[in-house]
Amino acid sequence: GGDAANPEAVARIYAAKGRPANHPVIVHLPPGGDPGYWADELPDDAHALIEAFWPGPLTLILKRHARIPDA
Repeated sequence: GGDAANPEAVARIYAAKGRPANHPVIVHLPPGGDPGYWADELPDDAHALIEAFWPGPLTLILKRHARIPDA
């Protein structure tokens, strides 16, 4: 694991795992973490799912916010 907002840390994850560059990493949020920081848009349906299932095993696939490095 590593800091998903740190391109150097992400590069080390890719290197350690031998992960292809076109396979994005997963960002795990802590309890109370703000998905809106990471996502470009958080649709109403995503909010409803978060309210219903977090904390818990829920995966959301969302477009990365522009402030998050490309790595």
